[in-house]
Amino acid sequence: MELREGYKQTEVGVIPEDWELIKVKDLVEREYIDKPLDGNHGDIHPKKSDFVDVGIPFVMANDIKDGNIDFGNCSFITIKQANTLQKGFSVTGDVLLTHKGTVGRTTIVDKLSTPFIMLTPQVTYYRVINPEFLDNRYLRQYFDGYKFQTFLKNYSGGGTRAYIGIIKQADLPIVLPPSKTEQTAIANALSDADALIQSLTRLIAKKRQIKQGAMQTLLNPYENGSLKTGWVVKKLGDVTDIDPENLGGGVNPNYQFKYISLEDVDRGVLRTYSEQVFETAPSRARRVVKKGDVLIGTVRPNLQSHCLIVDDIKDLICSTGFAVVRCRDDITDPQYIFSLFFARFVEKQIQTLLTGSNYPAINSRDVRSLMVPLPKFSDQTRIATILSDMDTDIAALETKLAKTQQIKQGMMQNLLTGRIRLV
Repeated sequence: MELREGYKQTEVGVIPEDWELIKVKDLVEREYIDKPLDGNHGDIHPKKSDFVDVGIPFVMANDIKDGNIDFGNCSFITIKQANTLQKGFSVTGDVLLTHKGTVGRTTIVDKLSTPFIMLTPQVTYYRVINPEFLDNRYLRQYFDGYKFQTFLKNYSGGGTRAYIGIIKQADLPIVLPPSKTEQTAIANALSDADALIQSLTRLIAKKRQIKQGAMQTLLNPYENGSLKTGWVVKKLGDVTDIDPENLGGGVNPNYQFKYISLEDVDRGVLRTYSEQVFETAPSRARRVVKKGDVLIGTVRPNLQSHCLIVDDIKDLICSTGFAVVRCRDDITDPQYIFSLFFARFVEKQIQTLLTGSNYPAINSRDVRSLMVPLPKFSDQTRIATILSDMDTDIAALETKLAKTQQIKQGMMQNLLTGRIRLV
């Protein structure tokens, strides 16, 4: 393929001729950044017994999530102990890169309420010391880019034991635009996209919290310790039909159907299904599913692999890892019954069934015996509509978030390779 005029081929792909391809160690030699450092190894590494409730944040790889440090769930050590350590002191403005186990997560250390944070040996800091030549936000965005992440994966070996130490990091490739102005323009554009993504993420989390609160109120059958007027509590098997249809031994071996496995369902959402032929299908493919059925994941039910079938899909079969709940006309509302399996009233019963079990699973008999709170049918429908509207609102935001993330990926591919130039 012929190169565009003004561009050159490099080991990381095509970039503009006036852009440089250098290595991390070159940034150090040019004194653009300090020598990258991670946390303390060996005997002086803080132990779990050293952790305190309030102190200096002790940041592990798993504490870096969605481009931020999760200070709410990280561990802390005393400042006295921190001052005895040799390295890993990270300050505002540092670019952090996880390099062990969880490899490739990044963030920039924001304003701190402590003098510094301590890093574990899982995290490296990159500290820009010459901001006239290098924008730390550009460096972080470049670390997030596809090409750099690919090199990270190859260098670290991938998998749960992935690791790329400081010495190997020195040879990681860095693509550098010729001016700080161009770096900053790229960083600004991508940071604006990040801000929108973070705003949508926070809004979705808030909407989910509101929905969870609404569920606990609307699905709670008790008020001041007494059953609400018009409500009853019954066994699920007395008001619905559990596993009403199953494929038997006389099925045509050539019967083609759509199959839902446990992996196809993610907390209330049917992500996909596969096309199967009975003769070669998984042995668990037995339960017949119809529109309006509620699928309850019985294997590791704490993962809440439950879903409501809202579309009329012909020849739909699910795994025996689900219990199929079919509501009875004018007695139980499918959306209402579905919502109950995400409410505390039913969750607590399932957790009790799992307590002491060597295998985290329940069965269809357990599902039949679950006690469910039921208002009159019209109120079930009203409650279901309220919760369904909330789900629709959240789903719309999730779709917008996914599209924004896709747009940002496209921006990164164009801006971090110089395919589109802002200066």
